[in-house]
Amino acid sequence: MTPLDWALEWHSLGYSPIPTRGKAPLIKWKEKYGFHLHRPTEQQVRELFEGMACNIGILTGKLHGVVVVDADSESAVEYVRLTCQQTPMRIRSRRGMHFWYRHPGFPVTSHRGLDEPPVDIKGDGGICTGLGSRHQSGFIYQLDEDAEMVSIRDLPIYLKSWFPEKPILPPKKVDIKGDRLERAARYLRAIPPAGQGARNTTAFRAAVNMTHDFGIPPDEAEALLNEWNMMQDPPLPQTDIRTIVLSSVRSGKHPLGSKL
Repeated sequence: MTPLDWALEWHSLGYSPIPTRGKAPLIKWKEKYGFHLHRPTEQQVRELFEGMACNIGILTGKLHGVVVVDADSESAVEYVRLTCQQTPMRIRSRRGMHFWYRHPGFPVTSHRGLDEPPVDIKGDGGICTGLGSRHQSGFIYQLDEDAEMVSIRDLPIYLKSWFPEKPILPPKKVDIKGDRLERAARYLRAIPPAGQGARNTTAFRAAVNMTHDFGIPPDEAEALLNEWNMMQDPPLPQTDIRTIVLSSVRSGKHPLGSKL
């Protein structure tokens, strides 16, 4: 089956497919197409996927009717099997499994359900890789044993009690003093909001600029980046920001303090 065939199959079952490369959208699905306001039509799906060599990204959230529990390891898969209601639609990913559920009708933000074992919740504003896709490692996404591709109306309803959302704490405020912090803050404010598939990459590049190019200590860089993160839709988990900042300290192509 071609990507177009897969996309049409997804659409016929009530889902909202968009073309992706890896996990990143190949279209401006909000800004240009308005798929945060309405589902893609069959004609739009045909136009978007015709002749494309791409992966299949499925939009998640209230508008699109689905929530996906992304278990990112075998231990996480076992945890979800024991914790959540069984669903007929389970798709094997490279490291774990995607469990598909019907959206409950009230807000379910995309967030980290558990740090260990690693479980992500793809809810409002999210994108999940679907059947018809191939990971860059060569792994082909496939149905789990005895699973099947079903319509949204045949999915069990997601319950928020399975993975309560962690409250988003107000970011730590930085007392911006001195030219270095002022310039770094202005630099961050000039970075446009990143889309769902580009938040991590954009945050990492920004963190490298903070810790390496501006030479800002990690704790102050984390606080600055947290303020930028609050402008994203949805924001990354705060634990991810901390990890990104710590990783950025060991990166950077330019000399330390090159932006000063």
